[in-house]
Amino acid sequence: MNPGTDIYKKQRVYEKIDMITTLIGDNINIVKRSGTTNFDISDYQLDSKLVFNIKAAIAATDIIQDDDLKFLNKLYKKHQQLNKIFTEK
Repeated sequence: MNPGTDIYKKQRVYEKIDMITTLIGDNINIVKRSGTTNFDISDYQLDSKLVFNIKAAIAATDIIQDDDLKFLNKLYKKHQQLNKIFTEK
């Protein structure tokens, strides 16, 4: 997908990426505060780096790959489920 002329489509993708990054950061903070060793923070940090790399690639090329969107969606679902587990009371 090349949104070159559609600035709104690109902006929506950036907003989704920022939402995923925030969710991953929240999960990292929750795990750090809890002191548990059941969850691997380095895995979450890697997820965050991958999301950043995708955002940087989009910014550099103005090309949004369908595979990247699928991967971002997969990460979002993963971290949304983790966040639900972490915040259940």
